Amino acid sequence: MDCFEKSLSFYSSNIYYKNKTLWKRGITKTFGDMKLTSDNKFADNQADYKGMEIFDAKSWKWNDLLKNLGMETTTEALNNETSNHNLIAKKDLLDNEYQNLKKAIKLINENYKEVGVVKVATFIEGANDTIGQYDKSKDVIFIVRRQLDDLFKTLDTILHECVHKHSGASDRTEGFEDAYGKLAAKLMLKIGGEM
Repeated sequence: MDCFEKSLSFYSSNIYYKNKTLWKRGITKTFGDMKLTSDNKFADNQADYKGMEIFDAKSWKWNDLLKNLGMETTTEALNNETSNHNLIAKKDLLDNEYQNLKKAIKLINENYKEVGVVKVATFIEGANDTIGQYDKSKDVIFIVRRQLDDLFKTLDTILHECVHKHSGASDRTEGFEDAYGKLAAKLMLKIGGEM
């Protein structure tokens, strides 16, 4: 697919920026308000994972044109995303929820790496099924309360977020899969008495 503007030699550098709000309105009417333009593979992958809708322009010329006309990029959307959490104090947890949280943190600290601060939330804004999140800027792991009703779910969620914390890698990346794989192998060796 090639863009019509290209065949007319209309490039984003020719845009009269005083009319940018008009261009933005046109983009919104044409493509919809919630669409993003591609920025780079990493940002696109993370935006897709979070359920954001990405417009597939199929050419860098279209992407460049749409960016310069005001369409938000995947990187901008990820940077602007605010994590809204309805936090629950640990003193307000049920006894079994508190015990599962405490035991999961202890197991991870003893068998992997330091967990650090964990906060419990009723929900995590983002994708509807988000059950945990590591916020690098705050160095905090968030877990959704419903995960605390079962030790396995608690441990699985906090461990997943702890791997993000210590590997620095995001979901759906080779770095994250590598870190998780090494952790699994290390734990298997430890269980088998090989370490």
